[in-house]
Amino acid sequence: MPHIQQWLDAGDHWLGLHGTSGGRAERVEGLRQRRIVKTEHHIVKTEHHALLGSYFLTHPPICKFRVGVAAIDHPSTEGLGKSFIVEDEPYFIELQDPASTQILLAVDYGPTAEAPAIGTIYPSDTSLQPDGRTRVIGYTRGIGGGRVTYFALGHFHSPNIRGLRPVDPGTNAAAVSWRVGY
Repeated sequence: MPHIQQWLDAGDHWLGLHGTSGGRAERVEGLRQRRIVKTEHHIVKTEHHALLGSYFLTHPPICKFRVGVAAIDHPSTEGLGKSFIVEDEPYFIELQDPASTQILLAVDYGPTAEAPAIGTIYPSDTSLQPDGRTRVIGYTRGIGGGRVTYFALGHFHSPNIRGLRPVDPGTNAAAVSWRVGY
């Protein structure tokens, strides 16, 4: 990670998508599920997550949900409007430094988006924001002279996912254009 840190310190921009917030999985005694490895102090085990700014916890099954655009005036969300609907994995990610993070996209999956990993593999749902309902699925934050931007949406390749076209050319193209300065 020192090379990425130096790259960011020099003013560059890391655009992370979907599985970038994942990590190394370990077996959980007595369960068929696995969990992402963390230290005992609930700090990510790798520098990767601290630098990225988020940590994947789990996701319920693929479903449709409305994504709220929290920063409609940000260059990476240009043209998305106030909200849009997608069908994707409803990611639960834990922000590593909320105070330094600008939220771009957020969701309220509702009461049906409970994940079995919460309460069994993970003692609590650390992806919830202070309102107890909202989860962040897109953000940006400054690192040194550069930035990290992350979007949890990501099943553009899957024929089982419908409705992502507004995000693929919108979110990702806007974020890439912002990164390269267009």
